[in-house]
Amino acid sequence: MTSDETVGNLIYDIGNRQWDIPSLRMLLEEILPKNTQFINYEVSHKFQTIGQKIMLLNARQIYQEVIGIPIILLAIEDITEKRQIEKVSQEARKYAESIIDTVREPFVVLDKDLKVLSASRSFYSTSRLHPSKLWGI
Repeated sequence: MTSDETVGNLIYDIGNRQWDIPSLRMLLEEILPKNTQFINYEVSHKFQTIGQKIMLLNARQIYQEVIGIPIILLAIEDITEKRQIEKVSQEARKYAESIIDTVREPFVVLDKDLKVLSASRSFYSTSRLHPSKLWGI
């Protein structure tokens, strides 16, 4: 898109109306006027040209004295890849923990500061510790 295709148009109308997102509309029209800002609001939307995206929105309504009206500063960050990486990482951790649980011998995974990250069932049985004691729950 060019600036000629965007400037002067409603955000909902640009890009073949791809930005006409109900949750974005609610944030800009209902929440922002009452709170003057919103921070780290996640919106998931399927765009016609780029597919499913997860966006992190931050907005602030400010009064622009030079032009004499309030304006909205809207920052949009595409966090799709970040969320995908987090999901893969969580799945890998669950998989690793399921393997650790099957080890017959007591087995403990420690971080660099020697804090327990994970332990096998046999570790809990042998040490007669309950997982909640180990994790401080």
